[in-house]
Amino acid sequence: MRKILLGTTQVLLIAAITLPLLGVPAIQREFGSSQGDVALMIAAYGLAFGGLLLAGGRLADLGGRRTFLAGLAIFAAGSLAAALAPSFALLLAARFGQGIGAALVAPAAMVLLRQLTPDPARRAKALAAWGVLSGIGATFGNLLSGVVLTWGSWRVAFLAPAVIAAAAALAGWRLFEPTTARPARRRIDALGALLATATMTLLSYGLLNNAYVAIGGAVVLGVGFVLVERRTADPVLPLGFLADRTRVGGLAAIFVTAASMGTMWFMTSLYLQQVKGLSPILTSLAFLPYVAVQLGTSTLVSRVVGRFGARRATPIGLGLAAVGMGLLSRIEPDSPYVGVFLAGLLVFVAGASLAFSGAMVAATSTASEQQAGLAGGVANLAMEAGPTVGLAFLVSLAASYAHQTAGYAAAFGVAAIAFVLTAVGVAIALRQPHKKNEEKLHEYTVS
Repeated sequence: MRKILLGTTQVLLIAAITLPLLGVPAIQREFGSSQGDVALMIAAYGLAFGGLLLAGGRLADLGGRRTFLAGLAIFAAGSLAAALAPSFALLLAARFGQGIGAALVAPAAMVLLRQLTPDPARRAKALAAWGVLSGIGATFGNLLSGVVLTWGSWRVAFLAPAVIAAAAALAGWRLFEPTTARPARRRIDALGALLATATMTLLSYGLLNNAYVAIGGAVVLGVGFVLVERRTADPVLPLGFLADRTRVGGLAAIFVTAASMGTMWFMTSLYLQQVKGLSPILTSLAFLPYVAVQLGTSTLVSRVVGRFGARRATPIGLGLAAVGMGLLSRIEPDSPYVGVFLAGLLVFVAGASLAFSGAMVAATSTASEQQAGLAGGVANLAMEAGPTVGLAFLVSLAASYAHQTAGYAAAFGVAAIAFVLTAVGVAIALRQPHKKNEEKLHEYTVS
């Protein structure tokens, strides 16, 4: 039951990214917002989520249960505020509130998961399944969004997560017993967390609005973050933590896959509604084959990672995802549903599921028990920063084209190239890991 609760919260946190997507046209009409403004609202959740995940991971290492419950409470409050927001500014602020809560919940859930699965082989399967759950969460958010918008307001897309998070907090309070051990005193690197969040915010804003001053400011803040982390006694992200090639390869795969998945949902949803003229419910139904493949391969993907290891599974998954994006890059305004569009969706979801699962094992399995929360925070940071930065960059690219569909096709083409380059880089990074990581990966991927 406890594992089911943790899995449900992971699905909820990722679903919250995509739940408002199909409501974008309605939100634009109600508040008179531009597409760039609404894209920033969608990305705001990932900005706070990603920027504060490092601090959340550190807090989770001090107390998984307390951090988990506090994060759910904050997430529920932010979701409720978004559902009741009377203005776009307050809606934007509420999305940041959702992200703050999620930044506490995600790494704490991984700490609790590791405590529930002390056996290395079973833990590897759990981590591989965790990657699949992330993709399922994004899909669930889109499908539920279409249903909600057909029979209700876009506000219900925020009310539903508030109710689920509140129920999860009550269940977690009963299922997870408080620890009697006194946590070690640790000073949280607030400046580092603030610089990370500010860097991501400025970068995404600059890309969305072609604001080169903001992009330059993001670069300056990023350099400042590195300098602060080098000088801080207990940094929010010890830079040596990223010296592990296996971990970095896994994080790169998570980042690119998440970036492309977030962009794919955003652009294909708008393509089906604004170009093909489908209603929200028909748009949701159009993704049912995608859901069928995703659910049908979830168990298979975990077995493939367990049988062949993250080292082989991750590049193969990235390659399949590249083929899927390449097919989507061939869409035209009059493209039939059954053709390159559907084929691209199905090939992409199969590859993305495999890439996510293998990459999650590679990124987290070699971390020590004392850094489980940090490893979970960094992995989720890559997962949340991907859609944020990817959406900002690819939406800006698509907007530079005179025709909407041509812009989407170009964005998908760039994503396909990114997958190919990442697959090559990850294959090299995971090819000959250090001996101690080789032993850990073997321990985690052989059942």
